[in-house]
Amino acid sequence: MFKIDSLSYQYPSGRKGLRDVSLKGRPGECIVLMGPNGSGKSTLLRSLATELRCPKGSLLVFGQPISGNLQKIRRRIGYAGDQPVHLPGLTGMENAQLFADLYGLEREEAALVLEELFERFGLSKVRDVPVGSYSHGMKKKLQLIESLAHSPELIILDEPTLGLDPSALEVFVDSMNNKYSKHSCAVLATNHPGLATKVATSVVFLIDGEMIVQGSPEELL
Repeated sequence: MFKIDSLSYQYPSGRKGLRDVSLKGRPGECIVLMGPNGSGKSTLLRSLATELRCPKGSLLVFGQPISGNLQKIRRRIGYAGDQPVHLPGLTGMENAQLFADLYGLEREEAALVLEELFERFGLSKVRDVPVGSYSHGMKKKLQLIESLAHSPELIILDEPTLGLDPSALEVFVDSMNNKYSKHSCAVLATNHPGLATKVATSVVFLIDGEMIVQGSPEELL
């Protein structure tokens, strides 16, 4: 799915985001990134999602370098950053349909998939309500729906369960462990050990942009 070798990134301010990080992701794996604020978790996810440009080192996604392959690569990725980004004047379903269009789903197929996801995450009653009136938790649910609608091969999620209610959290864990676990690779950032023990095949600790250790949840948590 992806291979990172000696990846480094420095922000324009001069702050080091990543320092020589090397990591591999294969189908069936769920890699959980943990570490204090500013440790490089989001920077690593944004690099992997092709959002940050020109990091130093080697980054291959689906066996290809990012340069020259952005559109093809991005259509195979499901990405949800730490802050939901929506068009507030559109309804939840209209926002989700917009993302499905960008990912290349046919309208008929998208309608069926989105209907199921809205039901599973408990947003059916507000699917036709403008997102501007959604709570933070509802926006996080919608963001997950948008990132999973096209059954991505590489799932990249930054604090995906922050603000979720217990029922939505259960749906998310079930999705990671069942629907997307066999053929997809997931990389997610969280500082909740309980979530890591439920979904992770391996845990990576980052501090000051450096990868300190990687191991199984049982070994590290």
